[in-house]
This record gives sequence, C-alpha cells and structure tokens, in this order.
Amino acid sequence: MNFLRFSLNFGSFIICVAYGVLGPFYPRIAESKGISQWTIGVILSIAPITSIPVVFLVTRYMSKIGRKLICLGSLFLCGISMILLCFIFLCPQTEFLIISIISRVLYGIAAGGFWASSYAILITEFKDNVGEVVGEMDAFIGAGMVSGPLFGTCLYMIGGAITIFITVGGVVFVSGFVTFFTLGHLKPYAQHHEKVDTLRLFIKPQIGLTAIIQFIVFDTMCFMAASMALHLSHNGIDQEIIGVLFSVNSVCYAIGGIIFPRLLKFDKRILMIVGLFLTGVSFCLMGPAIFLPNQVDLIIISIPLLGIANSMTYIPSYPYMHESSLAIYGYEDSLHLSDSLSSIMNLAALLGEATGSLGAGILVEFLDYDWSSTCMSIFVLFFTAVFLFSSKVLSEKRSPKISEDKLIYSMDTVI
Repeated sequence: MNFLRFSLNFGSFIICVAYGVLGPFYPRIAESKGISQWTIGVILSIAPITSIPVVFLVTRYMSKIGRKLICLGSLFLCGISMILLCFIFLCPQTEFLIISIISRVLYGIAAGGFWASSYAILITEFKDNVGEVVGEMDAFIGAGMVSGPLFGTCLYMIGGAITIFITVGGVVFVSGFVTFFTLGHLKPYAQHHEKVDTLRLFIKPQIGLTAIIQFIVFDTMCFMAASMALHLSHNGIDQEIIGVLFSVNSVCYAIGGIIFPRLLKFDKRILMIVGLFLTGVSFCLMGPAIFLPNQVDLIIISIPLLGIANSMTYIPSYPYMHESSLAIYGYEDSLHLSDSLSSIMNLAALLGEATGSLGAGILVEFLDYDWSSTCMSIFVLFFTAVFLFSSKVLSEKRSPKISEDKLIYSMDTVI
C-alpha cells in the first residue's frame, strides 16, 4: 500500500473514529442536560442523514469543484465539528442542542464529501486494481466505526471528554495537512458516460440482499453506540467500566478483522449467515429479550459477541457482492461495476448509521430496552432465514460467461 492510499484510507478511518467516539459518553452528557432518549437518537442520526445528499451532490459537481479541494475541505470541516463539541459542557440545554446539531451537520457534510472525493481519487489513481482498493477503504471505514469507542474510552480515562474532542479534532487536522502533501498532482478524473445502471444492479436479488446485510451491520453497530451507555448506566455500571466494555467490542471486531479475511477463500455466504445469526443472538442478550431473565451478565456478554458478529458479517460482504455480480449476473469486471457497487455500499452504510441511531432513541424511549432488543433480534433473525434460503437458490444460477479463475478475490491486503 503506497503513501497516497494509506493517507486517504487513514482519513476514512479517523473520520469514522470521530463518529464512533461519541458512543460511550455523549448520551450520558445529553441526559444530564435533561434531553430525552429519542432526541439523543435524532441528534446522532443527523450526521449520516446529512451525508446522503452530500455524496450525490459532490459526485455530480466534483469535476467543477475539484477532488483535492473537496477532500481537504472535508477533513477541515470534520476537525471543526469535533472542536465545537468542547463547548457543550459550558452550555444549558438549548445551547447544548444547537451546538450538537451544528456539529453533526458539519460532520455529515465532511464525511459525505471525503468519502465521495477519496473514492474518486483512489479509483482514478489505481484503476488497475480497483477491487483491492475499494476493499481496503471499506475495511478502514469499518475499523474506524468500531475503534471510535475504544479511543474515546482511553482518552476519557486520561483527561475527560474535552480531551477526546481536542485530540480527535487535532488528529483530523494533522491528517488533512499530511494528505495535502500526499495528493500531489492527480490524474484527470473523467466521469464515464457508459456507467453500470446502479439501480438496476441494486435490484438484482443477491446484490440487494447483500446491501441489506451491510445496512444491518451499521444499523446494529450504531444502535448499540447510541443506546448502550445509558442502558448500562441504568443497570448500575460505572462510566469507566462502560468505556472498557465498548473497548472490548472494538477489540473483538479487530480480532475478527484479522481472522475472517483469511476465510474468504471458503464460503462467504456461510460467513455472513453465521454473522447475522450471532447478531440476532447478541440482541437477544442485549436487552435482555423479554423471554430471558433480566441479568446484567447477559448484557455484558452481548457486547463482545456483537463485535465478532459485525466483523464476520461485514468483511465478506463486498467480495460476495462483487463475485455475485460476475458469476450470477454476468457483469464485466470493470471500473464502472466497482463504482456502482461502492455507491450501493456507501448508501447502505449511511442509511444503517441513520436508522441505527434514530431507531435506538425512538424504540428505547417508547418500548423500553427489553422490547427494543427483542424487536431488533426478531428482525435480524428473520432476515437471516430469508438470506439463507434465497442465496442458496440464487447461487446455483451461475453465469456461463464467467470462469472460476475470475472469481478469486483476496482481502489479505486489507489487514
């Protein structure tokens, strides 16, 4: 991996850290200001909701604005969004809400702009190995999402929440400074006219089902991030222990990130099915569900289990989607295909982030945590059964145009 690829992938990583770092403590700070659970969910969902139109607008006007300017400006905005949060401790409820909303809007613009521009840079500069480059970027995004709580916990123990905002914001600024020098002179970016029809690709059953899986990963990840800290606090767990538990979730995801890419040469479909099943089980324990005893031990077990399940489900998803496009639907392995698949993945992830945070706030506010976790578990397990049946049937319909040697896809370079 050369320095340009690393700097852009690290930018994706640190932007996702800036999102996930709020999970262990922001809900408790908001609750101390008298803000309701559903309002907290709305605030945390503002960023991904903002990112969705930004991605489309940036992609449309990228040739006029410039990839480099969008990329660097996005990192700068992300840093500002974190520094702004330093002031929430000094504010009463109304000002707290205003600053939080402004921060999340700025972050949403930054994240959408950076992902769209960095992807355009990477696929232009490394068009001969687009699949590997996209896999790397998605792996850094996933790692950043789960590492945020880990870094947040460590920094919180060192110097409190203000230390988190200043440190993460500072690292984002430094990342932007380094990226400025690594971008250098970029190859011209030509938006191709003969693109793969992304909507038509999405409605292919295997592609659409895999996109829903990616949605579920980010939805469950953000559901936990938005609600678990308060849930543990209400069950008598201290803030320091809550931070450690969030860190355990991150470590388990990271361990999965080392192990599961080595298993991609086996059946990716089975990996995702097992991961989805474990996700459903973890939500049964997280409440715990209405049919389980209300024991804190079960809640604690659910946290590392969800980290492993998310890793097992997410890592094979892009290779499986890419392989299905070739083997089942007969697409040519091209830049256009990678562009469309990445757009589908990004949209699924952003929708998952938005609904996870928003759903956590609304469900927990009106149904309590045990019923909320039960509903989430039923949804995930039901979809697991749907994917198990449909993917088995569809995987048998392989396109005769594609030979087996074209289906080898390695993610070893990601980790």
